[in-house]
Amino acid sequence: MGTLEDGGSDEGTFKDAKGRTFYVFIDYRLRTKTPGAVYLNGRPGDPKSILLTNGAALKQLLGL
Repeated sequence: MGTLEDGGSDEGTFKDAKGRTFYVFIDYRLRTKTPGAVYLNGRPGDPKSILLTNGAALKQLLGL
């Protein structure tokens, strides 16, 4: 999916050193409160998404 299909998020994936795949979404929505923010595992606004700046949640996700 791209920026036109959901109103402004762009997506991609990355794998960590253990081979786990994570979905990444960048918030490009109009009138967003988090422009350019990076979310893991869900689109901006999705309850299961993790805002990348949330270090504690990211560490928990990665098992650190």
